[in-house]
This record gives sequence, structure tokens and C-alpha cells, in this order.
Amino acid sequence: MAKKKTIESIDLTPRGMETPEGVQRVSKAVSDFENATAAVANAATQFFDDHKMTLIEVARGITICEDDRLALRDGLRELEPLIDARRRKQEDFLRAVAGAAPQE
Repeated sequence: MAKKKTIESIDLTPRGMETPEGVQRVSKAVSDFENATAAVANAATQFFDDHKMTLIEVARGITICEDDRLALRDGLRELEPLIDARRRKQEDFLRAVAGAAPQE
């Protein structure tokens, strides 16, 4: 009777978490990503709270005044860097888990 090969265990530890320093780096990256996500959520909530009626008017095809248009534009411009920062923090987290060097 032929012996079957068996695997006793498979190590699924992400490369970036194989050392205490790596675990710390991943933990910081998770925290930074969570904070960036919360910042986007808070700013988006504030944007919709501030501009709800204007957005409804736009969706209905109603022409809005220049001041409302500029306020929407400015609100979106405030969201953009927060969204970009969240994307960078997400990439930093993925790089940390993979054990890759942080991006400069």
C-alpha cells in the first residue's frame, strides 16, 4: 500500500506580519486606513447634509443659482483630497500586509 503524502500545517501568515515590527506596521496601517475612512464618511455626511436640497433640485433638472453651484463645487473639492488620502492609506495597508516597503 502506497503512503499518502500529508501536510501537517500550512502557514498562512501574511508576509508583512512575520515579525513584531511587521505586526506593528500593519496595525498602524489599519489604524491609519480606518481614520482616513472615517474622515471621508464624516465629510461626505456633512456634504450631503449641507447640500441635500440643492442636490435634489439638480436631480429634478431644476436650474440652481450660481452660489449653490459654487457651494457644490467647493464641497466636492473638499472631499477629493480626503478620498485620495483614503486610497493611499488603503494601498499602504495592503503593502504592509504583503511585507512590501512603504511608498515614498
